[in-house]
Amino acid sequence: MNKLFLFVLGLIIASQQTFCASELIMGTIQFPYEAHTGSDVPHVRVYCGGRKIKCETDKESKKITFTVPRERKQDVFHVLVTKDFSYETVAQPGSSPNLISHLCVNPHCTYKLFEMKVQEPDAATKAKNEQASQTPRAWQIKEVFLPDNKRVPDNAIIIYYDPACIEKPSGGRALELPTITVKKDIMTEQNLFDLSNELLLSALDNDALHAPAQEQQVRFEYGRALIAPTA
Repeated sequence: MNKLFLFVLGLIIASQQTFCASELIMGTIQFPYEAHTGSDVPHVRVYCGGRKIKCETDKESKKITFTVPRERKQDVFHVLVTKDFSYETVAQPGSSPNLISHLCVNPHCTYKLFEMKVQEPDAATKAKNEQASQTPRAWQIKEVFLPDNKRVPDNAIIIYYDPACIEKPSGGRALELPTITVKKDIMTEQNLFDLSNELLLSALDNDALHAPAQEQQVRFEYGRALIAPTA
């Protein structure tokens, strides 16, 4: 059996539980308003839970948005920005091909890893609001580091981009992660597109190891985004 098929199968099986989560949370990548990108926005590849995440571009506001699953009561998210990652395998008893165990950043590759923790409003704040689910939430954001083996946290949101171009995330709301912002004046408009095209080409190998996200129906109830896979 083709080894690549087994690799992909391992990722898909490992991610099925994650993508059966009933909630979604939205992420945003904001390009500089000063970057006069005309009618287009540079494309960025995003991965999560063994899947390639579909992104939407807003040409007017120069931003990219995407949605990822949120487990019930999950309050900590990891966002990894890197241009190069690979995988570690584990032996499969009775079979020569191995299955993917986890992803890792290559030892000499730069990265930025952000831990985002949602801070629920206290009881007093909730009591002041008739609709507690609409009470604004604060996010605690800090840059952290991978362990010595460079293992990527399970279910981390991986943004395949140059970490030198990314500022510390900020903002965030109840249904939205803090915004990932591309630095101002980091490079010219043309260079932004050149970087995007270069990374999309180099991401082809990673695309082969990530299944496309399932089409989903989304509805909003009580301040939450609920999802149901359609296939």
